[in-house]
Amino acid sequence: MVGSLRLLRALVGLALLPVGAALLGCTGKASPASCSDAGADADSDSDGLASPGFDPEECTDGEARVDSALRAVDSLWRAVSESTQAIEVETRALCELLGAGDCDGDLATVVANVNASLSTRFSAASELVVRLRPSRCVANAATAREITARCESLDPGAVELRCDGRCAGACSGTCTGALSCAVRSPGVSCAGVCEGACGLDVAAACDDICRGACDGTCSLTDPDGVCAGRCDGNCSGVCEIAVASSCSGSCDGTCFIEQGSASCNAESRCHGACDAACDGDCEGSVTPTSASVECATGATAQSVADATCTAPDLEVELSFGPGPSDSRAALTAALAGIKTRLPTIVAALAKLGLLLENLVPLVEVVAGVGSGYGEVLSPRELLCLAERLPEVASIIEEATADGTATLSAAVALIACATNLDCG
Repeated sequence: MVGSLRLLRALVGLALLPVGAALLGCTGKASPASCSDAGADADSDSDGLASPGFDPEECTDGEARVDSALRAVDSLWRAVSESTQAIEVETRALCELLGAGDCDGDLATVVANVNASLSTRFSAASELVVRLRPSRCVANAATAREITARCESLDPGAVELRCDGRCAGACSGTCTGALSCAVRSPGVSCAGVCEGACGLDVAAACDDICRGACDGTCSLTDPDGVCAGRCDGNCSGVCEIAVASSCSGSCDGTCFIEQGSASCNAESRCHGACDAACDGDCEGSVTPTSASVECATGATAQSVADATCTAPDLEVELSFGPGPSDSRAALTAALAGIKTRLPTIVAALAKLGLLLENLVPLVEVVAGVGSGYGEVLSPRELLCLAERLPEVASIIEEATADGTATLSAAVALIACATNLDCG
């Protein structure tokens, strides 16, 4: 975060440079009429980038590379606002459901009130496990391809994209990373980690749901007395695996193994970093492989702003303690609220983190717009940008500050609701 603030200060400073360039243009290349128009246009156009409907072409008359960077600022700012709003709405709704006190104050205070209420209600359980899958964010490759094509005057089909994150599909180059080879596993031995179900003919440890015999204590049993929850001993039967983990039996689902393993073949899929085109979902962001810095950064930022982050599944295992019935009812209501609200919060949090990661490189590019286009843009355009860039810096700083504060509050809420860490 210190680095991004340093870049913001640099951006504000660079915003002053086009003024000098415009003045030089008025004493040299530009005509007096152009100089007069520059001052008039800059003074008459006072709307900032943060206002809805701001059009960068008001400054640049359609210089595609500059427009791409400035439009990306607006898109990221709007996406950060949407994500923070989603987190706030769901958190305040959970606060109201719990009757946790002040639900209208700043988000950090609301989260503290919610966590205090949850901590009290959790005491009614003798056994409570909340399992939450990670949210999966997939970049919008179509958006990146379309923006790059428009920015570089190319056919969309000619735009090649690189996945900066995890490629989940076919990789036309080299796929790397630990256990990055994904093999469909129809009930066979898995030398890596398994996602799906692990058949245990021989009793073994199961970190997720054991459906079968448990030689220790099982957190939940079905009507026939068979274990259907977490087993603190060894499990015989089927171990349901929500998040990929080791399987000492037969894996029915997807087996993730090392590249170069005997089972990793042409039909396998990449589940890691891909150094070429990724034909599948990209979990992270996508970047054009051949484009100017401005076009590439703008396209990447837009792909992240339009990314889809899935709301994860949430499961709860609960055994009540010997407390009064009203305490049990209060805990049941709290868990119902968590099941309803928390997945949306987790998805919005995942997207917010991705957005904040992409704000820093965007700052660097926008800063360059202010000093690197003296030969491309007219004095009027440069003077107009000189007025705009401080506003751009303010927008990014606001988005970064609001997003970071919201992210911290959401992390604290999730830690309480899932790890029972409510301190």
